Amino acid sequence: MKNKIFLILIPIFSLLFLSACGIKNINISPKDKSPEVIKCADQDCFLPKFVNCQASEFQKPLADDANYVMTVHGWEANDCVYDIQLVNIKGQTPEGVTNCRVPKEKISENFVKYWLGEYKDSTTKSIRIEQAQVWNEHCVHIGNQ
Repeated sequence: MKNKIFLILIPIFSLLFLSACGIKNINISPKDKSPEVIKCADQDCFLPKFVNCQASEFQKPLADDANYVMTVHGWEANDCVYDIQLVNIKGQTPEGVTNCRVPKEKISENFVKYWLGEYKDSTTKSIRIEQAQVWNEHCVHIGNQ
């Protein structure tokens, strides 16, 4: 019985001690807790989050019951980290994933619009070339093993 009382009193005295010492805001949750991913239904939601590299996700539906999915994970050093993958109706990624780590100065909504296929006419050729270069220099395709 004495052991049970002792075990109950240890946490209470520990909290009192910490409080008396002026220690506040103790965070006992894991340090590397990932931010909540905001799922965007349209470009109006996703584009500002992408440009600011906020944890977010946008899906581009395809005709064959699959979606292209872009998931922004956030900043890592000075790079915005995001993935692009084809997700089928079963939730599988048959083509693997493309991981991108793009420097802050090269992040723009042009990349998303390029990925969505919005830049097709001759007036946007320079944007297509620029964004293809970002893709080639900063994105790596990781196939399924």
